[in-house]
Amino acid sequence: MSVLISSIYFSPVKSLSFTNIKSCIIKKDLGIVNDRSFAFSRIIDLKKALILEKNPSERKLNNFLTLKNSPVLNKYNFEYKNNELILKLGDKELLSIIADDPEQKSILVNKILELENSLTKPIFLLQSDTAPFFDTSDSNKVFNSKPITESYNSPKVSWITDIV
Repeated sequence: MSVLISSIYFSPVKSLSFTNIKSCIIKKDLGIVNDRSFAFSRIIDLKKALILEKNPSERKLNNFLTLKNSPVLNKYNFEYKNNELILKLGDKELLSIIADDPEQKSILVNKILELENSLTKPIFLLQSDTAPFFDTSDSNKVFNSKPITESYNSPKVSWITDIV
């Protein structure tokens, strides 16, 4: 059996924007490298946010900004390349930060709050390359299983985010 993947989407920031990519690295028991490596916490203090960043078993969807609970963010996109996280509005780059710099993470959060003052504070930008912010996880390994628009037996698969 052969499968043609016509497009792949990934999101550097959990539940906020998806980007069509031409190529990617897929790691066993992880998925697409850098997929959902970031998340914005919502309505929790810094201590709790840092616990969620390190411990996937403590994560609950309502602790994160998503398009469902914060639809005003739908107009923004994020790109991640060369350790830079870029906030975009359409094709316009609004801000680029060094992703692993805590001070610059705060600058990004403040920019989003400036742009969308209806968002409830506090908000923190979290990052985890080893335990991405997927909605589903298995106790000892992180994985993501998004619906595929056509069956595996089909000659064309239009969307798949990881291979487990």
